Amino acid sequence: MTGNKILISALILLQLNALFSCGHFDDLHSQVQQTNLEKTRTILQESEVLVAVQDDDNGKKIDLSDKSLITIPTWVPKTQNLTTLLLNKNKIKNIPTNLASAKRLIELDLSYNELEDLNDVIGSFKRLTILDCKNNFIEKISPAIGNLKQLFDLSLDFNNLSSLPEEIKQLKGLQCLWLFAN
Repeated sequence: MTGNKILISALILLQLNALFSCGHFDDLHSQVQQTNLEKTRTILQESEVLVAVQDDDNGKKIDLSDKSLITIPTWVPKTQNLTTLLLNKNKIKNIPTNLASAKRLIELDLSYNELEDLNDVIGSFKRLTILDCKNNFIEKISPAIGNLKQLFDLSLDFNNLSSLPEEIKQLKGLQCLWLFAN
C-alpha cells in the first residue's frame, strides 16, 4: 500500500508541476483571492450586525438601516425581546412571514425601501405603536392593519396609495396618520 501512496503522490506532484508551469495557478490564485475577499466582506457584515443589536431597559433594538438589504435577515425574528426594528434606507421589497414571530415589536421603521404592499404579517405586531413606511411604493395595505390597536403613529407619506382599508378605522389610538404625496 505504501508504494501505491507514493506513486499517487508522485503523479499528483507531476500534475501540479505541469499546471504550475502552464500558468494555471494564476487563475487559482485569483479565485482564492476572490473567495478570501468574499469571506472578509461576510465577516465585516456580520460584525456590523453584531454592533446593530442593542439592549435597553425595554428590550432589544436592532438597527440595520442603510445596509443595502434586499430582504430581512432570518435571524432578526429569532431575536428575543425585540422591541425596535430599524430597517430604513434599504432595498426591501416585502415583509417576510417569519417576521410575524417578533410579537413584542413596538417600533418598526421600513421607510425608504421598495415595499409595494403591507401584507398580512403587519397585523401580527399587536404592541406596535410606531410604524414608519414612508417613501416606498406601497399600493395596498392589508386589512390586518386593523389588529394594531396600540398604533399611535402611522407614516405612509410618499407611496402609491389610492385608498386605505376600512379596518384603519379600528385604530382608536392612532394620533398621527401621515399620507402626504400619495
